[in-house]
Amino acid sequence: MTGAQFVSYHRAYQARLVWAIYIPWSLLIAASLTALWITMGHSLSIWILLILNASIGLISVLIAVPVHVRIDRNKKMDPDDAKGLLRANLLRVLVATASLGLAALVAVESTSLSC
Repeated sequence: MTGAQFVSYHRAYQARLVWAIYIPWSLLIAASLTALWITMGHSLSIWILLILNASIGLISVLIAVPVHVRIDRNKKMDPDDAKGLLRANLLRVLVATASLGLAALVAVESTSLSC
C-alpha cells in the first residue's frame, strides 16, 4: 500500500497510538511515581520499576518515532521500516513484561510484609 491510501492508513494508525501506547505508558509512569512516593524512595525495586517504565518512552522516541517520520515522509513503508517498528514493539513489550514481573514481585513482598 502506497500513496494517498497508505497515508490515510498511517494517520489512522498513529491516532490509535494514543490509546495503545501513550495512555498505558502514562499509567505505568504514574504508578511507578506513586510507588516511589509511597516508599519515599527506599526501595531499589521501585527505582528499577521507574527506570524500566521510563525506558519505554525512550524506546518510542529513539526507535519508533524516526521510523514513523520516515514513513510519513516517503508515503510508504519499506521492509526496513516494518522491521524497525517491530523491533521497537518487541523492546517495549519485553520492558513492559519485566516491569509487570517486578511490580508483581513488589506487590507480593509488600503483602507478605503486612501479614
